[in-house]
This record gives sequence, structure tokens and C-alpha cells, in this order.
Amino acid sequence: MTERYLRFTVGHRVEHWVQVTAFVGLALTGLPQRYDGAWLSLKLIGVLGGVEVVRIIHRVFATILMLAVVYHFAAVGYRKYVLREPRTMVPDLSDLKAAGRSVAHAVGLHPEAPRQGRFTWEEKVEYWALIWGTGIMVLTGFFLWNPIATTAILPGEFIPAARVAHSAEALLAVLAVLVWHVYHVHLFHFNKSIYGGYLTREEMERFHTLELESRERGDYVRPSSQEIRRRARRYLPVAGVVSVILLIGLYLFVVFESTAISTVDPIEDIDAYSPVETTSTTTTTLPGTPTWEGGLNAVFAAKCAGCHGSEAPAGGIDLSTYQGVLAGGNSGPGIVPGDPEGGTVVSKMGGSHPVVFTAQELEAVREWIAAGAPETEGTTPTTTTMPVTLTWAYFAPIFGERCLGCHAGTEPAGGLSLTTYSSAFAGGASGPGLVPGNPAASSIFRVMVNRDHYLAMTSEEIDALRRWILDGAKER
Repeated sequence: MTERYLRFTVGHRVEHWVQVTAFVGLALTGLPQRYDGAWLSLKLIGVLGGVEVVRIIHRVFATILMLAVVYHFAAVGYRKYVLREPRTMVPDLSDLKAAGRSVAHAVGLHPEAPRQGRFTWEEKVEYWALIWGTGIMVLTGFFLWNPIATTAILPGEFIPAARVAHSAEALLAVLAVLVWHVYHVHLFHFNKSIYGGYLTREEMERFHTLELESRERGDYVRPSSQEIRRRARRYLPVAGVVSVILLIGLYLFVVFESTAISTVDPIEDIDAYSPVETTSTTTTTLPGTPTWEGGLNAVFAAKCAGCHGSEAPAGGIDLSTYQGVLAGGNSGPGIVPGDPEGGTVVSKMGGSHPVVFTAQELEAVREWIAAGAPETEGTTPTTTTMPVTLTWAYFAPIFGERCLGCHAGTEPAGGLSLTTYSSAFAGGASGPGLVPGNPAASSIFRVMVNRDHYLAMTSEEIDALRRWILDGAKER
């Protein structure tokens, strides 16, 4: 019968498979959020029930991972203090030499592979990479899960930075497992010890020569039952208290806030619309000098409001109101007073849009914009002097005048404080306030452009806000 050596106990193996389950679950729900525009991501998100369900599942697996970490620390402490097992996972100089020997052997510069102990240098690299990566993921995960608490202590820039670090570390971990772990454990040599717990003598001689020799010399002597009980009486109460503290911390991690940064669906570059079959050539009678209230509102209502109304307007542009036309949507401002070619309305309605203005209507719109786009006869949109390079300094007085009555103090409305750049950046219950390069993901812009706030910005200020965010939402 083949001689076998126990490598992993039942506890080792159960812990491993819990970690595997958590890791796979996190990868399958995390990567689709990183690559949310890929067809496979969209398919998987759809199968799982939508992006919000995916986010909930992701948090469940994250909680399982953190529970496994708490258990791991307690188990390692028991093995090292109570059972007095050697610290075989701690790297030392011999691992550096073994790594160099492995490379030399792989390229044919040395005839033999290095002799290694219970854990090879490859396994130590993987283990400590897992410890490092888990620490990064837990820390950045807390920032993203509890952005308001985070920005009460740290600058708001930590939130987008945490998102980048969390996403990048997740991708690195998945690639490391697929390349490093799969190669060493399944391809180079199929190691079955994590399934049954044992290695054969041949495997021990090949991969863990030093450990085999140590076992045969009897270097490690398990403490007596009496000694184990004595040490356990010391260790278990301390481990229990520490574990309870960690579990309380984990509970607060999960429930501290009722919100987290919202996942924003990808924005298409094209205008989305519901095709409407029409052969109507009806035109609206326009006055000699057109204004919004003098007839152009009827033109936009007839031709545009079906898709670009106030409720979830296509392309993010609401063409049912004067303010919405000025504000524009995802592709830029709807109109630029004084510049008929400066907005998206003229370019879309004079081209291949499914519903277009008649020549008379288009000419009236051009004339209206060239005249300053007045809402009523004798009025034009208010204009202010705007700096060439927009920074927080431009918007701080605007927020101070209109917003700080509610969005300031220790309990700002919606969790959103607009007193500082950092707090505005962090956002509140509706997600991050500012997401550089992405106005649609910035909750401040969404509220203002949707015109559902009782103290809304002017159309020019909204356009400035859009341009500032697209340019990176710089503080200075």
C-alpha cells in the first residue's frame, strides 16, 4: 500500500472551500460591474436579476469572506500557540534562494529543482498575496460600502481612489488565481491533498523534501494532551474576545450605513428613442419673432416630448421644458443662446433623427437661438461671467447661496454636505456627488439636470457643472 502523509486536516479543507466559494462568488458579481459594458457582463447581470441584485449578492459573498478571515486568524493562533506547530509559512532567506534555484532549473541552468519544506516559496508567495489582497479589498470595500462615514474622516477623493484600487486588486487576484494557482496546483502537478488531505511519499520526496526529512527525524513533537489543555485554557478566552470584537466590527461594517455608492448603468453614445410611426406633416403657426412661450414650446411638444419628456428622457435631455432644452443631455447642451450650431437640437433635428422639424420650424428655431433663445418676448437667458477653466472656486459660492441651508452641518439632507469640495465629491445617500468624467454618475448633476430640486441651478450653471465634471471636476 502506498505510504501517505497527512497534509491538510478537515478544518484546513473546509476553510479552503469556504474561501473558494467566496472568491468565485465575488469574481462573478464583481467583474461584471467593472466591465459593465461587455455583452457577457450584461448577460450575467440580467440572469442574476439586475445590477442591484448583483451588488447585494456581492456583499453577501464579501461578508462570507470576512467571516472566513476571522476564523483563519483564530485557527492559526490555535495551531501556533496551543499545538506549537512550526511557523512554516513565514518567508526567510532560504525561500529567496529556492526561488532563484527554481528559475535556474526552469531555464536549464541547474540540474535539480530546490529542496523545500512544508510550504514551497511559490505557496508562500500566494498565501501572503492573499493576505495582502484581502486587506486591500476589506479596506477599500469599507470606503465604498460606507462612503459617508469615510468622508467624515478622510477627504472625498478617497472614494473614487478606493473604487479604482478595489477594482484593480480584484482583477489582479482573479488573474493570479487563473495563472499562478491553477498552473502550480492543477497543471504542473495535480495536487489532490486539498480533496483527501494526504500526499503520497513520492509527492513528499519531490515537492516537500525537507519536510519529509523533518518528519522522519521527529523534529516536531506534538505537546501532551495535558499541555494542550493548559494552553487552550489560556488561548481560547483571548481568541474568543478578539473574535467577538472582530465580529462586532464586521457587523458595523455591514450595517453602519443604509447606502453605498450606486452602480450606474452604462450610457450609450447614441440617442435612445421609441420609434413612432408617423406620416404627419403638421406644422405649428409661429410668430414673426419666435419665443419659447410664443409657439416654440408647441413645436417641441409635438415633435420631441414623446421621447424626450420629463420622465426618464431619452439621451438625458428633457425637451418638454424651456430649462430642459437649455440644459441638454448626455451629448451636451440642447442649445447655446446666440449660437444656432452650438447645441444638439439643431444638429439632430436637421439630420437623420427619426422625427425632424420641418424647414419652417427649423428656421424658426435657428432664428430663436440666434436672438438669444428668449423664453418670452423681451427676455433672454441670464448670463454670468464664467472662467475659462472651471474649478471648485466657481461652484462654491453657488452652493453656498442655494444649498447650505439643507446640505451642511452634522446631519445634512440626504447625507450630502456641500460645505467643502471633499464632502461634495463624496456625495450622500444617492451616491457620489462628483464622479470625474461622468456627469450621469454624479448625483449633484443628476438632481440639477432633472430639475426636480426646488432650488435648481440656472441652465448656464448646469452646463458649467457638466463641463467641469467632464474635465475632471478639479478642485483647483
